[in-house]
Amino acid sequence: MILNKKILVVIPAYNEERWIEKTVSTVPKFVDLIVVVDDGSVDKTVESIPKNEKVKIIKHPYNQGVGAAIISGYRYGIDNNFDLIAVMAGDFQMTPEELEPMSRFMIENRVDYIKGNRFAKKDTFAKMPFLRFTGSYFLSFLTEKVTGLKNIRDPQSGYTIITTDILKKIELNQVFPRYGYPNDLLGKLSIVNAKIAEFPISANYNGQSSGIEPLKVILPYSYLLYRIYKERKEKIK
Repeated sequence: MILNKKILVVIPAYNEERWIEKTVSTVPKFVDLIVVVDDGSVDKTVESIPKNEKVKIIKHPYNQGVGAAIISGYRYGIDNNFDLIAVMAGDFQMTPEELEPMSRFMIENRVDYIKGNRFAKKDTFAKMPFLRFTGSYFLSFLTEKVTGLKNIRDPQSGYTIITTDILKKIELNQVFPRYGYPNDLLGKLSIVNAKIAEFPISANYNGQSSGIEPLKVILPYSYLLYRIYKERKEKIK
């Protein structure tokens, strides 16, 4: 608990046997519960998850996508009366120590949804693979155009915290289940006038591989961004 807010951390995991134990073990102590959503892993991810009273495992019978894994965690948080739900990747790309200041900033400023911004720190360019850096910047530009959000510079960041109150205003079964999930969620949050902010975070890359193949996501992302634009235009008339 932090500032009287009950907090859940959701960790989506797909084939993360190398990193999942470290990721779970380093989640800050103030977190009330950790939900690891195994998204149909075919390696030893589940066996590698630390087992204790603060860790719950949700298993998908097959791979449904990172967005679908996060939504499963969100549903659990809503059903079990958590106030805040944070998301941390299963491959230890998030710095655990940054969760507390990000949570405090969110609560003190009455923010509905906060995203870590890797580009707010000067050393990000040196750490982040060039293709990922340029792709993130390009998607940032497009996401701003289709959502109307002017203050989001790192839409692809997976380090986030959201209130369950704002989640209840979103049709979770309509959120895009795969890699376009963060952009789609931003679009839906913009429609319900959520207060959205970013917080400077570190970019950590220690040999983790990206699951995104650029040529395979161009068409799905193009369709998704058009869908976000169309949905927002229809609902804010």
